[in-house]
Amino acid sequence: MEVPGASEPLKHNCLSCGIVAVWASSMREMPAPPSQFLKELFGDPHTTTLLIGPDGLTVKRLMKPPQPFASLGPARLEVLTAAPEETARVVGALAAEVRKAANQKEILLSGLGLNVEHEWIEPGWKPSSEWLARHFALSDRGANATEVQSIHIRIVLDEQRPLFVNLQPRAENPEGVWAATNDHRELMAKPLPEGEDLVRMLTESIRLTEERIGAILGGQR
Repeated sequence: MEVPGASEPLKHNCLSCGIVAVWASSMREMPAPPSQFLKELFGDPHTTTLLIGPDGLTVKRLMKPPQPFASLGPARLEVLTAAPEETARVVGALAAEVRKAANQKEILLSGLGLNVEHEWIEPGWKPSSEWLARHFALSDRGANATEVQSIHIRIVLDEQRPLFVNLQPRAENPEGVWAATNDHRELMAKPLPEGEDLVRMLTESIRLTEERIGAILGGQR
């Protein structure tokens, strides 16, 4: 294993987490929340932009990444923020508007993706583009340098829960590795998770993906 030093956990940060919720059936009536409600969705109306059209609406706060955003359309809902609690708050606020427009108590889904961005930092990986090539035995020993730009991995958690992973060198840090994960679930007309249930699902997915990918990267340092 190429990770040097004592058996300490790799330094890990969760950068963002969110959901992609696919409706069980397309919405006939799109919600039309007040613009002020949308501008205040992420706490700062002065840095929040709105894009509203026939295919739905997108709300984004302009700030240092990760930029929180929400997209609500006739087929699905997407929300991304920096923490499970904030994601659950925004999902709850938009779900209330969907229920109001559809005049129904429950929002049923056909699928749910829990999306998380991670980073791992290890000085011994510098530059991480070359370390990834060596770690995955992709390096051509006869070449001056072999670099990885992106590696895609599919991990089967169970028959209806694949975990899709995209590993890349960390753009802002040559000692880092970035990962985007999609913890996908086929729900078959199950209700949209909200509140504490959604926080628990996101927190569990963050922990699980950190453990699985951390083990792939070496697990200890």
